[in-house]
Amino acid sequence: MINKIIFLIILGIYCITPVFSADRETGKFYVTAKQGLNIRPEPGKGSIVIVKMPHGAQIEILEYSKEEEEIDGNKAPWAKVKYKKYTGWAFSLYLSKEQPK
Repeated sequence: MINKIIFLIILGIYCITPVFSADRETGKFYVTAKQGLNIRPEPGKGSIVIVKMPHGAQIEILEYSKEEEEIDGNKAPWAKVKYKKYTGWAFSLYLSKEQPK
């Protein structure tokens, strides 16, 4: 039982480490949210949606918000992104340097 708990803790740390190690990097990223990810004119889930980026879309992160927001029980900053002709803000938790499968 203890081995199982230790394994789950290590697995949990391994799974969240890429999110925190890459959360302030800029450059090329990919949308990891299976349902797609919204771009908004201002950081915050209360801001209107400009466009929804599909899962796997390649985007460029330009900068990050100073403040973090909690969405779906996860806290992360908003990223200012460029996608095609659109520039706006997306929740950074659902962006990754690694292209999703």
